Amino acid sequence: ASDLSSGINAEYGDGVAMGGGLELALGADIRVCSTNARMALSETKLAIIPGGGGTQRLPRVVGVPRAKELIFTARDVFGPEAEKIGLVNYCVEQNDDGNAAFVKAMEIASLLQDRGPVALRMAKKAITEGF
Repeated sequence: ASDLSSGINAEYGDGVAMGGGLELALGADIRVCSTNARMALSETKLAIIPGGGGTQRLPRVVGVPRAKELIFTARDVFGPEAEKIGLVNYCVEQNDDGNAAFVKAMEIASLLQDRGPVALRMAKKAITEGF
């Protein structure tokens, strides 16, 4: 994750985010993955529940019915589906260097660089506290 001076943080994934890895990503303001990314809250396969905030954050991101399905089944979600269901903001085609999600996250960060940091912090606060 990269924390920008504005307090906005972005998480990117070019690989696998299972269990706690996905729970960490769910805390980010902006999520980017590549087409080969794979993610899941897989704890129910181990007869436990997501303990790092996944049971609260996932429903806020993808909706309650979808979150229940993903947590109950512990099934893997791949990049294109993750974008389709709103789990990530962007799913980008993987490149030869294997860092496509990182490149896209840096592109987004460069856009935010020219925005007023106080305005971004206040917008984040208003969105977060108003939701």
